[in-house]
Amino acid sequence: MTEVKQAIARELPYLRRYARALTGGQGSGDGLIRTMLESLADGRTTLAADVALKPQLYALVNRACDAVPAAAAEAALPEGEARIQERLGALPVAARRALLLTSLEGLSQAEVALIQGVDVAAVGTLLATARAALRRLAATRVLVIEDEPVIAMHISEIVREAGHQVVGVATTKTEAVALARAERPGLILCDIQLDDGSTGIEAAQEILAALDVPIIFVTAFPERLLTGERVEPTYLVSKPFEPETLIVTMSQALFHRPVRRPAEP
Repeated sequence: MTEVKQAIARELPYLRRYARALTGGQGSGDGLIRTMLESLADGRTTLAADVALKPQLYALVNRACDAVPAAAAEAALPEGEARIQERLGALPVAARRALLLTSLEGLSQAEVALIQGVDVAAVGTLLATARAALRRLAATRVLVIEDEPVIAMHISEIVREAGHQVVGVATTKTEAVALARAERPGLILCDIQLDDGSTGIEAAQEILAALDVPIIFVTAFPERLLTGERVEPTYLVSKPFEPETLIVTMSQALFHRPVRRPAEP
């Protein structure tokens, strides 16, 4: 039993990442993890000894998510971002989950089949459906916060190839805040360590004080920011990453787009 607990503890940061991406928020995502752990602790849910642990845990996160009522939209979004939500919202939930599990979490189609209770061929069909929907998404305006020029260029290329517009690249907190206020992007991609010694977390906090915008953090150490013990990012992409990982995370962030506050005069 101790070994199982230790194995679950090792998976928790990545389960949190998946749960937050599913729900679009740290609190709601961590709530799914809490529900999952409580069900294991009180015996309502048991783990099969003859099935791999990781797929069982992700399946439990999905089950917890299914028990939560979907949130209603609170306000109108800009036209392009509304189309993104409409098109992704028309996708079967299973297709979005399959895409997150393979692209964000790096699971195999066989593992996803176990998690979703379907065969591998069905997973392939779900992924094809989801990827086709991604290609039809409307564009948004993206701010890149990254102090490494080569990485910034790579990220910008992925953003443009996905059909979005890069409105600027910032290397420091000061630049990032100024660009965000001037350009009011629909999405921000943010490194953790910035050129002036500040952090992307600090830049994000200042930006979010004036603008409701989804922010995806790109870091080599996601597990350090997924403890569930403090205010942490909702969306995390691990370095190094595949282009599809970033594209899928962008689409999910836009799907859970927060209500935009009115611009300050």
